[in-house]
Amino acid sequence: AISTDAYCDQAYDDSSLRSLTKHLFPGLQKIKIEKETTFKLDDREALRTSLNAMFDGLPVKVETVVLKKDWCLFDFYLVSAPEKFGDALPYFEDFYQGFSYSGGI
Repeated sequence: AISTDAYCDQAYDDSSLRSLTKHLFPGLQKIKIEKETTFKLDDREALRTSLNAMFDGLPVKVETVVLKKDWCLFDFYLVSAPEKFGDALPYFEDFYQGFSYSGGI
């Protein structure tokens, strides 16, 4: 699954990107973060996180990108079975790398 969420105005607190990322993992167990990388996306700092976890007794791989811009929080995420993750990752990268926000949600 590839998806995104956007929350604006007072819908989130001004926490760090790492803290906001951790809120994306309810229901996951045995979370093992493999990599965290900061980079620029739409002229703002973003945090990309790769992890392995268990969900409902099954292994999953998760990739997230979180950024804040103009009083909005944007979350992008890929959740996949480990064996399908490599096939889905290029689609996820195209999905979030095309992001541009000019206001007005």
